[in-house]
Amino acid sequence: MMIAALAVGAVVMFSGIFNANILTTLTLPLLILVFSTLLYKVAKSIRRKSLQLFGRAFLNLAIIVLLIGVFVSAGAKSTVTLNDVKMNTPVDAIQLKIELSNLAVSNSSTVVYNEILDAIIPEYSIVQADVTIQESGQTYDGTLDASYYPNYGIIVKPLIIGTATGDIYLHFDLENSDSMVNALTQAYTGNSTVPDQVSITVQNSPLIYLVWSGVVLMLVGISVQFAGDLKLQQHDLRRINS
Repeated sequence: MMIAALAVGAVVMFSGIFNANILTTLTLPLLILVFSTLLYKVAKSIRRKSLQLFGRAFLNLAIIVLLIGVFVSAGAKSTVTLNDVKMNTPVDAIQLKIELSNLAVSNSSTVVYNEILDAIIPEYSIVQADVTIQESGQTYDGTLDASYYPNYGIIVKPLIIGTATGDIYLHFDLENSDSMVNALTQAYTGNSTVPDQVSITVQNSPLIYLVWSGVVLMLVGISVQFAGDLKLQQHDLRRINS
């Protein structure tokens, strides 16, 4: 069975049906095989009405679900940096249609003392833009932002959008956008100009929810196994006392 699973992985790898790295393509059929075996053990433990066996089998099953999620999301994820993205102009990237709008630069209402300037200035400046993403007929909205703290530096906040197929990560790419960096660092002086275009990085991680599902299932398996051990200990104590 293991050889057959490896053969399936090799066929998929050379056929190019599944867009993932070699390790993921070869390992995934093995994990699915182990998953099927453990699923049978879970059903068998239910028929035996054994909490210990069920908890152990369920925990192993959860670990496989977690591994499948890790391999698929890591092996099949796609990342791209889009330069010179203009406002209200849709762009296509990794099977997504992305549109930015309402780009604005502003200062915080709170102020701090800056030693270099020897002056009271806004605590931070921030650049924000609304984001609309279309994937497989579904539309998702969010906000991208990056902040500049004169006393600390620039902080880029990623936007994470959960979809039916996985997670989409977006953030401003300031390394490829001097105009945005200049807009942030000059905002508190009142000389800031909103850039006409920006750079963003987009990452699509499919089936990432399998990772979190695996973690939840592991907690369930551990709890059930603990309950089974506790029940067995109570049974042994009653037998000793009798």
